[in-house]
Amino acid sequence: MQAILALLTEVFNAITLNKWKKSQDQVQRVFAGSVVELLKDEKKLMIMEHGVDESSISKYGIPVQNVSEYELGQKLEVTVYSNELDRTWSLEQGRFEVKAI
Repeated sequence: MQAILALLTEVFNAITLNKWKKSQDQVQRVFAGSVVELLKDEKKLMIMEHGVDESSISKYGIPVQNVSEYELGQKLEVTVYSNELDRTWSLEQGRFEVKAI
């Protein structure tokens, strides 16, 4: 019985900490870009940011659940979140949102 209570306590603490960490997220920036490469094996999109002059091209590799949902040249809006506790960009951490525009 004590083992079950200890397990439930650990699960509750993990969920509470995760919700607290997500509540600390602030929008750091939003940018528009186009898909320039689909990396199926890595489950990533290479996105080139719009509105950047050619001398300083900004290109980002962003992990996604399903690469085949996207097409080369597709225009996307990426919202990047900042969190002082965790600066990892990954699907599990939810550091950004990607949506078609």
